[in-house]
Amino acid sequence: MRRAAAGMLARATRWVRWLAQHQILCLILFFSFVARLFLANWKSYWYDELLSVAIYGSNHATLVSALKSLAAHSAHPPLYHAILYYWIQIFGTEEVTTRTLSNLYITGATLCLYLLALRLFGRRVAIASALLFAFSYTATFFGLEARSYAQSLFLVTLSSLLLWRWLDHAEDPPAWGDLFAGRRGYIVFKLRPAESRDGPGPGGD
Repeated sequence: MRRAAAGMLARATRWVRWLAQHQILCLILFFSFVARLFLANWKSYWYDELLSVAIYGSNHATLVSALKSLAAHSAHPPLYHAILYYWIQIFGTEEVTTRTLSNLYITGATLCLYLLALRLFGRRVAIASALLFAFSYTATFFGLEARSYAQSLFLVTLSSLLLWRWLDHAEDPPAWGDLFAGRRGYIVFKLRPAESRDGPGPGGD
């Protein structure tokens, strides 16, 4: 018990110390989140948000039913709607509550962007990147919308941060050229079926 308590105290101390070292980031996260929260109830749902909240959400008695409806009528991935479904069960369907989920995703994306820029370019660039992103039009717009785009931004920044941490700690990391070569192969693979369906372009044989 004493060891567990000592470990918890040490982790709490490290967290407090980290927060004290990154006070500007904490202020950026707090004020940007509050600003979006203040604007969340500014206008009512628009059509696409009603799809997320009602058609693929609260209109269904179970999550399985909601995801089946989503798979049959939408191209959006299911992760956001699965989380939103349970979010609605807890907090309700009001605009401010459902949009707060997107607000949290944007806040998380800002944090991941800061940590990535801090590792790559240092504190000044990290602070500037977090500040510009947190109050940008893109972050504000998607943070005020009950759609999956804020989650996508969060997952992109999180995966970029995790990729860099993996490359930074890997004993034998792959060269950047190898990674980009794999990306090009993926793009070619995705394009070839479309070319075979649509036929040659203008001027082709």
